[in-house]
Amino acid sequence: MSTTNEYRVSGMTCGHCEAGTLIVTGDGIDDAAVLTAVTDAGYQASRA
Repeated sequence: MSTTNEYRVSGMTCGHCEAGTLIVTGDGIDDAAVLTAVTDAGYQASRA
């Protein structure tokens, strides 16, 4: 069974960049790691 997590990313307006942030992982995705990676890329993110 797979799990889908959604995040809101502020400031990302390019469809190409948005598509590049699609992350496919197994179960047990680490919210903190996702949010840190998005922040490190220069955007603000929160769990939707």
